[in-house]
Amino acid sequence: VPVFVDDGEAENSQSNTFDLLVTVTSVNDAPELVAGIDDVIVEEDSDPIVLADLDDVFMDIDSDLSFTSSNDNESLVTVTIDGDNAVTLTFIGSANGTANLTFTADDGEFTVTDEVLVTVTPTNDPPEITGQAELSTPEETPLTITLGDLSVEDVDNTYPDDFTLTVLEGDNYTIEGGSGGENSDTNPFEDLVIPNPSSGVFIGQATIDGTSAGEGDWSAAFDEDGNIAGAAAIMINAGTAYINMPIYGDDTTTPDVDEGMNAGESFTLKIWDSSTGDILDYPESFDCWYNNNGGPMNGCGNYTEVYNFPVSIGSDGNTIIPDENFIGNLIVPVFVDDGEAENSQSNTFGL
Repeated sequence: VPVFVDDGEAENSQSNTFDLLVTVTSVNDAPELVAGIDDVIVEEDSDPIVLADLDDVFMDIDSDLSFTSSNDNESLVTVTIDGDNAVTLTFIGSANGTANLTFTADDGEFTVTDEVLVTVTPTNDPPEITGQAELSTPEETPLTITLGDLSVEDVDNTYPDDFTLTVLEGDNYTIEGGSGGENSDTNPFEDLVIPNPSSGVFIGQATIDGTSAGEGDWSAAFDEDGNIAGAAAIMINAGTAYINMPIYGDDTTTPDVDEGMNAGESFTLKIWDSSTGDILDYPESFDCWYNNNGGPMNGCGNYTEVYNFPVSIGSDGNTIIPDENFIGNLIVPVFVDDGEAENSQSNTFGL
């Protein structure tokens, strides 16, 4: 630094210019947080994620940094920092909750930290059927399969609370109370009804296991002798499925042919699910038919009433009936459902 002095006299007062040497000694600058890491929200059982590159999170203008992390919930998530200072989070299976992570940058003298909250939201894990009780039944004798006959593991729910059981169709038996084993690839009801002037229209909403019936599905009505007395395509309006089906009476002009209903006779309903081919029974019969000359029958169906056709009989069990004269081992495919909104259905188990 060039300097001079002055002695204050009137003349010749200024000295020579002198180059003053000043030595500036180094002072360590603390590291800085330049780009904080966002908090993390993931679903349970998510794949590992690369969270951040710590070289982009922290900065130090005069020192190399070393990085460490702390984690208050290693039963939820593990943290690794690789040789390039990239952070990877690995989530523990079937675990949910929160973890507080702290990342520290250290230059040997000063440190700076960044805190990250990790939230793992719960998701339902599907149940797994792992075994069964020993089951047998005499020849041609029905056997009801219940939830208690199965061994089931479910990490999220208590078995058998709120679980349902479904028995699927198989060889050498039929199902009582479910679809009854009935199935058809083509419409089983169309063109079978013999119309005549004696009729009343049955109206209502149709669901299959709680879900609206679909386009192409058909309903049918049968009298006490099993004769088809009415059939019609399901009507869809604004996503709701409706039954709008004339049910015909027995034509008195043809006494040798039973075309349909007689006064005081009950009828049953079936629905054909065109998407699966299943022919499903409504679990109750109706004793409300009367001839209304083709008009809707008062007190016999209503457009606000929902008629649900179950695919299976759920938690009360499913009854199978071995085929006539069958003796041997049956393999009956079953699954359970824990009732949650997603991932609720178990593996299919060969009982």
